[in-house]
Amino acid sequence: MDEACHGERLWLKMRLMNDASLIDDKVNAVFQRLFDVSPPDLDDQDRRGELPRWDSLGHLELVAALEKEFAVKIPLEKAIMMETVGEVKRTMAELDSKTP
Repeated sequence: MDEACHGERLWLKMRLMNDASLIDDKVNAVFQRLFDVSPPDLDDQDRRGELPRWDSLGHLELVAALEKEFAVKIPLEKAIMMETVGEVKRTMAELDSKTP
């Protein structure tokens, strides 16, 4: 593998890592704003119903806030599947990668 190709792959890997970090930060900020939870207290395994106010109504508010924050439309089937903070982050990363 030549150095240019290696450098390009490294750049792409770093960019994807930065994008994932940015998505995590934005999702954490939405959770913090809606559910009054600080990022150190937020874990990817936290489930709907475990966080204060993340109930069915809170989930609708979360979906609306994420759509606004990321300027995307979350399909109903994806919104229903977002049961943990980690699933929310993965869904937003997937939708963000499809946004032009």
